[in-house]
Amino acid sequence: MSGYSATPLLTKLGITPESVVGVIGTRPPEVEIVATASSEDRCDVLVSFVTSETEFVSGLGAWADTITTRGGLWICWPKKSARKKPEFAHVDMTEDLVRKHALPLGLVDNKVCAVSDDWSGLRLVWRVELRNARQ
Repeated sequence: MSGYSATPLLTKLGITPESVVGVIGTRPPEVEIVATASSEDRCDVLVSFVTSETEFVSGLGAWADTITTRGGLWICWPKKSARKKPEFAHVDMTEDLVRKHALPLGLVDNKVCAVSDDWSGLRLVWRVELRNARQ
């Protein structure tokens, strides 16, 4: 990714060799993330690729319940600059929509990153005061 941090994507996402990782949605081919979680596992890192607000809202609650108490839920969407491409013309996701729907559930964002040239990501975590109740 020209013009972006040289930090490897897995490091940006907080993925270590010990992480239990889940991937939701269609992973773009240029994004190399391997899911290690089974369907019963809670994830340290869950990465969700979405292109519509409806898709995001319908999955958010279940995805949030899938992460560990201190885990991170990455919501990834095509950047505005990518929407010139025909495959992204229908995209209505934005960073503001992620916050609009996540904050009322007790999730807060604490990191943003370029996932690829075409995709952005925002990491959501449980508010500190809610973490003990979720264990």
